[in-house]
Amino acid sequence: MASLLSGLTPPDPYLPPDLEREIFEIAALSDTRFIPRLLLVAQRVKTWIEHLLYRVLCVSAPRLIRGSLRIPHRNLLDILDLRPANFLAHTRHLSLTCTLTVDDTVHLLSHCDGIVNLGLFQFQVDATQHTLLSALAKLKLERLATDVESLFPEGVDFTHIIFAQITHLDLLRPPTADDPHAWAEGCAQLPHLTHISFTAPPIRIVDPISDSAFRTILRGILRRCARIEVLVLIVISSQLREYMLQHLYFADDPRSVLMAAYTFSNSSFDDWERGARGGEDHWMRAERFVKQRLSGEVEESEYFI
Repeated sequence: MASLLSGLTPPDPYLPPDLEREIFEIAALSDTRFIPRLLLVAQRVKTWIEHLLYRVLCVSAPRLIRGSLRIPHRNLLDILDLRPANFLAHTRHLSLTCTLTVDDTVHLLSHCDGIVNLGLFQFQVDATQHTLLSALAKLKLERLATDVESLFPEGVDFTHIIFAQITHLDLLRPPTADDPHAWAEGCAQLPHLTHISFTAPPIRIVDPISDSAFRTILRGILRRCARIEVLVLIVISSQLREYMLQHLYFADDPRSVLMAAYTFSNSSFDDWERGARGGEDHWMRAERFVKQRLSGEVEESEYFI
């Protein structure tokens, strides 16, 4: 019996290749966690869907993997040395939640020249910063989440080409500019910006001077940037939330949203990854709330969710 079976070859697929491919692509995109198993079905299936595994690429420290499709940075760098240069050509969303050297970050970005959504949650700040900015300038980013003041240590240059296509700007640290009006003027220069969010630290509640400047920045952006559809201020501290509600930070503008978004188990990069994979992130929640305010479903003076 064994000798008879050894002469048999696997049957040809019963479905037309285009239909079979579409079925596997739908299965892969329905839950990307299944892709590693689907790659084992056949070589043709691997050829069809492997790139979908890296459409959203989350590079993390090993301790942050937690069973998701995040990949340790050292593993990824080793893989890049073994794979063709266009291995990550299909990557559209990239997040870095661990600190790589500038050289390693630039090396990674050179393989991901098709990304439109970048979450730069951690990066090395040193004298080679211009090298990182040069690498970012080669991308056509539409969404950026980062600490822009660390990215531009000598002052944020809103005319830089990395902002040319940006529609969604997620600022992971509030601005510390000496001239708060410069921020509003800078944001007004971004030709496609429609969504902007700030993460406010609890220190604002005990620092009246910087608090006043921060409020000037937020109101200035809403006043000067007619294209802005949503401005989100993200708070973690319940004490800070009550303070901002009491002082009516920007309740007179229906585009503004005060949001308690992140907890220890739901960090900013968890939110970023959920949105990149098609789930509901803070942008989607804010957009829905703004629509409710504009339609009258929610009172215009209500701006906390």
